[in-house]
Amino acid sequence: TTTATTTTTTTTTTTTTAPNCTVTFHWQVDPATNHPTDFFVPRGPDAVPGEYLWVDVGLARLTPTTPAAAVPGSLPSVSRNGLGSRKGKRKAPIPTAAASASARQTPSSSTLSSTRSSSPSPSRPPSASPSTAVTRVFMLAQRVGKPAAGGGFAVVGTGAISLTLGSVDDAPRRWTNYTTRHFPFAAGEYRWSCAMQFGPEGDGRTMVYLVGSVGKPFDRKAVLARAPFDSLFAFDFDQVEYWVAHGVFGGGRWTAGAGTASGLRHIGPPGTPQTSLHYLPALGRWAMPIIPPFATKVQLWTSASLTSGWTCSHLYDIPSPWNNTTKFVNYAPRLHPSLAPDSNATTVLTYNTNSQDFATLWQHGMAAMYVPKTVSVPLTRT
Repeated sequence: TTTATTTTTTTTTTTTTAPNCTVTFHWQVDPATNHPTDFFVPRGPDAVPGEYLWVDVGLARLTPTTPAAAVPGSLPSVSRNGLGSRKGKRKAPIPTAAASASARQTPSSSTLSSTRSSSPSPSRPPSASPSTAVTRVFMLAQRVGKPAAGGGFAVVGTGAISLTLGSVDDAPRRWTNYTTRHFPFAAGEYRWSCAMQFGPEGDGRTMVYLVGSVGKPFDRKAVLARAPFDSLFAFDFDQVEYWVAHGVFGGGRWTAGAGTASGLRHIGPPGTPQTSLHYLPALGRWAMPIIPPFATKVQLWTSASLTSGWTCSHLYDIPSPWNNTTKFVNYAPRLHPSLAPDSNATTVLTYNTNSQDFATLWQHGMAAMYVPKTVSVPLTRT
């Protein structure tokens, strides 16, 4: 088990040394308050004053420069990047280079249950010269607002963000050309920002698969949707298809505009607010890590098909002191196969820890608590 070493510089950059590489996180600072800007302010015709967006997942795609590559409904540059400032939580922007790299680890189309014909080759971001290409980023985030009563915050739905960058290395101060929309079927018990990943091409289009969750707290189920990357980026949500129940024998099918509680088919794993979705060639299976509520063990759910056949195995035991469930809660497990020194034998897992008592956050020695824990874990074929 290797724990990452974190070095904070005097600038707005923190560099984390992982087992075999360096990952650099950038964030913007609000010049008016000198506080980190850790969320997106909604921009678009459906923006609600007072809401903000906490990014959960994102994918980046290198695209040859064409008029179609521009952000839909893009706004002119502004003096600030539109990111909001808030004390306390700090979330780094999506590491788009890693997100793009993860797209290379996708299977052939035979692993997916689909009613569409699919190309036998995996989906990959197209190659292009850096001088003639831009990076298009699509992100899903929690829509956060004020609760009806009391303090704190309330998650009111899922928001979508489209952003065009000149380079995946563009610092957040250049993230001015973005716009947002509400993602459909994402209010109440529905969440669609749990995980997102490229899949094999369908009808010549680069498909993206979205893992959502539905249900009451502590009784949520994982559900699935898909759409072409270009449609998601353009906010053409009519192209989103949902995996819904079909037939009397527990089957399913892809249907557009069917994201209703009675129609969505649970794919197997429990629902969780934050996870990741990857295809692991070493296992020949799709994989999602999950930490059940208030648990101290990380589960690895895997399947040869995204839509069914998921099984659970043990992945990692959370160590002391973070396994003290009277004080701490662990959540948001994610895999990072592209960071593993040997992806045939190991993968990299991150998870976050928070305190069940805000007073603990300010105690001596707790500065390392509210940052992702980075560990190398073995992959075992079961």
